[in-house]
Amino acid sequence: MPGTILLSVKFNPSTLSLPEQQGQIQQIRLRAAKHKKRLFIYRAGSVAAACILGIILLFTHSLQKNENPSDTIAKINEVQLLMGDKRVEIPIGANIACLADGNIELTKSTHRISLFKGNNNTNRLIVPKGRRTVLQLPDGTKIWVNSGSEITFPSTFATDKRVINMLGEAYIEVTKDHKHPFIVKCPDFNVRVLGTKFDVHAYKGDKAQRVILAEGSVQIDTSSKGSLKLSPNEMGTITDNGLICTAVDASHYTSWKDGYLYLQSEPLSEVLKHIERYYNVEISCCPGSCNLKCNGKLVLTDSINDVINCIVSTMPVTAKKKGNKIEIKLTDNKSMK
Repeated sequence: MPGTILLSVKFNPSTLSLPEQQGQIQQIRLRAAKHKKRLFIYRAGSVAAACILGIILLFTHSLQKNENPSDTIAKINEVQLLMGDKRVEIPIGANIACLADGNIELTKSTHRISLFKGNNNTNRLIVPKGRRTVLQLPDGTKIWVNSGSEITFPSTFATDKRVINMLGEAYIEVTKDHKHPFIVKCPDFNVRVLGTKFDVHAYKGDKAQRVILAEGSVQIDTSSKGSLKLSPNEMGTITDNGLICTAVDASHYTSWKDGYLYLQSEPLSEVLKHIERYYNVEISCCPGSCNLKCNGKLVLTDSINDVINCIVSTMPVTAKKKGNKIEIKLTDNKSMK
């Protein structure tokens, strides 16, 4: 300690008087005490800074871990597959298949292009706006994943049931297995099936979410609005008002996976919302044009300009495109600028 060291110091002979010597010693003691205090404050500050940094890092990690899936989708431009800590960007046009041995295979035009070791619990397929892909699960179930969607799935299913989580839209053809029910978990409802073909539309922010059954049988379960069993060509719609069943032509709601939209008195605003996700563009429309009814078949080509020109040529609207934004107005001038 500084005080102990000070007392052991042997001073050289000095001409200072005894009181003067004692005064000098007292000043040295005071300086040593001040140095000790500054050293303590510095060390305490360092420890506090380290603690604060640790808290910040922990909080940031917590935010990343609990990041909203829809926020994750908005941050990427290409299809991505997350397998535990590994992230793989999926080439355009490639299909994804979970093999029986737990590996995940990427194929394009029936040719294998990559093979990865899957994670049994945390595989996440993220499909951004403007992209689509096809996923085959280990039981043979096939999923067409639409734009702005996310699927979480295991590389191998549990022994009692088959469970996936999803956000967005997907058309699913479930392989029949009466001993192992297939469950699709969405934020506001679950869909339970044995073997069937159906479409799940569960985008965050949409006023209504729906399940459309093409073949077989499914049951929709909600926590507060009850349950509903669907038969082929029926649609279950989940809204704030409850769970409603409607008779529909299922093919009209699943045509997106084949590259076109079948429209039957569909408001233009809803059509544009689908096009926004499909092509990753921003589209605004004036109140008058948003309420126009769309009928017919809209082919979703590779060019957004072709799709917008098709709308402009068949409806009393005009379109102005600037970068990634398109403005639709009600007008007699039908030229796209």
